Amino acid sequence: MRVKALLVTLLTSLLITPPSFANVAPDEQFYFKINPPGPEYIGYASSNSFELRMSNSSYIQVKFKDVPNAEQLREIDAIYECGKPESKCVPSDQMSQNKLTGMYNALLGPCSSKDSVDCITSLTVTKSDGTSISGKVSNEFTSYNPQGFTGDPSVNLPTSGSSFVYDIPELPHAGGTKYLVVAQLDGRKEVSKAKFAEPNLQLGIFAVSFINGSFNPNTTPSDLTPAGRGPNGEPAFLAIGRNHPHLEQCIQQSRTQCAIPHPLPLDVNFSLSIKLSSQINGWLHGRVSNTSAALATNSDGSTQFQVTAKPVVVPMVGLFSKKSELTPELTTYYTNIPKPMGGTGVCRDFTDTPQCLRQQTSFGTEGMKEFLLWLAMMKEKAIAAPTQWSIRTINDGGDLDRACYQNNKSVSGIVMTNATNYISGPPIFNTSTQTLDYKVAAPHFLPNGAVFKGTYDLLIDSQVARCLYGFSNAPVQASISVLSAEGVEQVSTTSVEEKNGWIHLFAQGFTFSNPTLRVKMTQAPLLTPTESKSEPIKVATPKTKNLTKNLQKTISCKRGKSIKKITGQNPKCPSGYTKS
Repeated sequence: MRVKALLVTLLTSLLITPPSFANVAPDEQFYFKINPPGPEYIGYASSNSFELRMSNSSYIQVKFKDVPNAEQLREIDAIYECGKPESKCVPSDQMSQNKLTGMYNALLGPCSSKDSVDCITSLTVTKSDGTSISGKVSNEFTSYNPQGFTGDPSVNLPTSGSSFVYDIPELPHAGGTKYLVVAQLDGRKEVSKAKFAEPNLQLGIFAVSFINGSFNPNTTPSDLTPAGRGPNGEPAFLAIGRNHPHLEQCIQQSRTQCAIPHPLPLDVNFSLSIKLSSQINGWLHGRVSNTSAALATNSDGSTQFQVTAKPVVVPMVGLFSKKSELTPELTTYYTNIPKPMGGTGVCRDFTDTPQCLRQQTSFGTEGMKEFLLWLAMMKEKAIAAPTQWSIRTINDGGDLDRACYQNNKSVSGIVMTNATNYISGPPIFNTSTQTLDYKVAAPHFLPNGAVFKGTYDLLIDSQVARCLYGFSNAPVQASISVLSAEGVEQVSTTSVEEKNGWIHLFAQGFTFSNPTLRVKMTQAPLLTPTESKSEPIKVATPKTKNLTKNLQKTISCKRGKSIKKITGQNPKCPSGYTKS
């Protein structure tokens, strides 16, 4: 389970834009009011880079009670905050004997030397005219993290840092020339394990300006204890590193400054390079487009990861409704889901009097189902459409054949879209159609009434793809189709390319609300050893050209009763054979 699934947020101040910003604030500063209008109201809202907003470096050790499902029920004997001077945390090698589970969030700062790890190496941008610009680390802003901690390399625990900004004068935005980088690792050490598991990685880039003032530290309240109770008698939250921001628009804050977001330029490629002490395996997903990635092992054994992509516009949704006015499908859904439901406010049991807001913080099958049920009530229209550049790891391979990627010491694939909701795992392999199927969902209309057009990128490691399909190293052909919820194929722009060890599939221009993107990969059958003895037929693997421009053709060649199938871009019959 991801750490974020356990760290229930205390961020309860996501209010609608205050009057001083009214009518002029960009969508990046818009927030749906979280307070229900009254009893018997329940609501749903999507969030803009929710997990990266006001995130903080922090590390805790938790002792769960010896009862079934203690973690899910938040049955806790003790919580120790390891970053504080009065910390009661035990040394790493004593955690198991004390039955302690370790969990951390670590923000990554800029690399200070060539020996630094768990830090940001560089941020570069490439403008539409091809000009490449390197950002310069600015001392103007560093987030305040009073719960920061010192790591322990022997157990894969990184040392925490702070978020910071790059200055790019050649790339101005509406709020100036500063770009905030929020990069976060979160990891977990089980009681039975000697080390922390491979971490989850989250990355975000924000165009920002700053508001000066006096701001509260972004820490957990000191009265948060396992024996505590919430205002409605619910069990204490297990939450670290977050508190109410002084201003609702803050992405990150220091003691004296609040970083306010502005629209990102959409025609620019942002390339972020990171040096990590731990490996990144598996899959990535996020809100970007035109993505590329590179992963390498440095001479000191550290991992160098670089990802390049353009920002996208992602629609936001939000609505409150009386319980009695929900659709029958939503009423059934909330009646049957496990309790407590979770959310902001009184969200324990739908049969009680709800006064609750559910927020989109996960991207799984159940989350998609709930989103679609609400979308029908929202008349398929977004309430805001902010820009985003965010990427994160997936720590599970979904339904794909695990043997094809679990030992891959690299990134196996990257799934990117501008959809409001999507299944974050790798595309599902549909055995009946032999396709990779990927579900996305978003409002059909933007706030201004325009039809929202979707983008989708799939980067998959060439060898992983061949393993999944049982392909050889010969050329692979692929196609993308976009099917509406009714199964009707949509008109869209698609491309397929194999380059630098990646197969890149791209689709854009399709409409929502709930299409399925279907990727079909095929490969021409190879000649049998008997057939190839007479005259080997060789087909060169295209390394950089678009696969849609290298479609293979198959012809039949006949000599007496012998018939051969020859496949290639310009297939010819072997000597002694004639085309039939």
